[in-house]
Parts: sequence; C-alpha cells; structure tokens
Amino acid sequence: VRPDRANMLGVIGLPGLSSFVTTDAMSQRQSRWAWLADGQENNNSDMLYQLLSEHNIRVNEFEPGALRELIDEVYESQIAELRVYINDGVKVLIRAVHIIKIWLVADVLSVPHVLLETSKVQRSKRNMHADKPLSMKMRIDQDWVD
Repeated sequence: VRPDRANMLGVIGLPGLSSFVTTDAMSQRQSRWAWLADGQENNNSDMLYQLLSEHNIRVNEFEPGALRELIDEVYESQIAELRVYINDGVKVLIRAVHIIKIWLVADVLSVPHVLLETSKVQRSKRNMHADKPLSMKMRIDQDWVD
C-alpha cells in the first residue's frame, strides 16, 4: 500500500490493526471485526466486555457466572447473538436467543394430552408459572434427537 493511500485503510483498522465495526445499510445490523495474528485466538470475553460497556451495561453487576454463560451462548454454542440496532438515532443492544417451542401431545385412552411445564428451578430459585409448553435453547448445530 502506498503511503499516500494508507489513510483509506483506516475504515478497516489499518495500519494500526485496530478493531472496527461495520453496519449493514439495509438491516442496520452491526458486525465487529478484530485483527489477529495467524494462529492467535480471539479473546471473546474482552470483546464482549467492550461491547457491553459501549452500551452502558455494567458487567460488574452481573450475577456470578452470568458473563461466562453469555460468552458461551454467543460465541461457543451460538444459541444467541447480540445485535446492535439504531432506533431514532440511538444505538440499542439486543440479545436474540434461538428458541424452539414444542407441543408434545400424547393420545392416552383416545384423549389427547399435552405435556406442560408447571415450574422450574433456575439459579437455585423456583419459578412457578402458568402451564407452558416445552421450550429450550437450541445450539445452531444441535440435532433434533438431543
């Protein structure tokens, strides 16, 4: 790259190897990019912490293990993604979770029965709720049999 054209590469973080963000004009979806040496692993926790901080989300107020769980959901199991939208000129961070909802029906003595969840325990707290169909997070590569 010629020195007189180096400033044009600033939009992709060059020559300083800076991280940068691109925005899709149609969907307003943002993608974050980082330059890494070949063979070097990306530290997803640092990138996630930076993204959350940029949107005034205080990670230090998360429950123990919640950040690790979010890293797993977004970067490892890919059952969720974080999206940045622009709403009336304000950037909004949204967590989109891939969820599957199943109605399990059994015909018992010619009467259809539906399996419903009546309560669950999560993070040592019992959550009583109205009867709900079976729902769960699903990894992008997960088989239906799981």
